[in-house]
Amino acid sequence: MNALKTGHSFDNRLSSPIRAALRLVAYIVLTTVLLPIQILAVLSCTRLSKFTPIIYHRICAWIFGFQIRTYGSPSQTHPTLFVSNHVSYMDITVLGSLLNASFIAKAEILKWPLFGQLAKLNRTVFVQRR
Repeated sequence: MNALKTGHSFDNRLSSPIRAALRLVAYIVLTTVLLPIQILAVLSCTRLSKFTPIIYHRICAWIFGFQIRTYGSPSQTHPTLFVSNHVSYMDITVLGSLLNASFIAKAEILKWPLFGQLAKLNRTVFVQRR
């Protein structure tokens, strides 16, 4: 009855969990495909190791339906340090899709299943906090 009052149909209520499941499957497939490519790129020290994370994050942003707007552009002539208040785990996907950069993270992330390896392959600098 609530669905009729708000104008939502039964299909609309189901589409969100289905869409979320499809996005999760797409993310898992993407990660499964690009992870070995990045491992080989890092081991062979090719330029691909710098660009695979950007491609990965851009596809992730598309999978999750992000609409990213940028204003201005990073300096092409001077080294730049970007400092961001970490709002969510999606910050990494957004910034990673825009910048060829390394992230700084707490050393504990290295112990996280899958995400520790992904962070390491993304050239993350790990810091031991005290």
